[in-house]
Amino acid sequence: RTGPSILCVDSTGNVLSYLRELLLGSGYDVQTSSHLGDALLLLRIARFDLLVLGPGVPAGARERIREASAAHKAIELGSDFSTLDAGEAAAGLLQEIESRLAS
Repeated sequence: RTGPSILCVDSTGNVLSYLRELLLGSGYDVQTSSHLGDALLLLRIARFDLLVLGPGVPAGARERIREASAAHKAIELGSDFSTLDAGEAAAGLLQEIESRLAS
């Protein structure tokens, strides 16, 4: 892939699968992780243009990821993300990603 690279982190496989397919289909280079240790390792060895933290990431893990990725832009999905209409959630997230990457 040649698009911007995004790391998605969440404890829920369904959310990660949805994010991966949505973002791959939109031309992004996507990596996903459901484990804090794996996400931290990926942040040390790879460069990402953006992080997407899902609603299933506990507060303590969010803080550790943010500390490890201080130079990265991040989007934190709200706790209602998985209950939103899939089309609306997708459109809103893609718009937010474009906005963050442009700034």
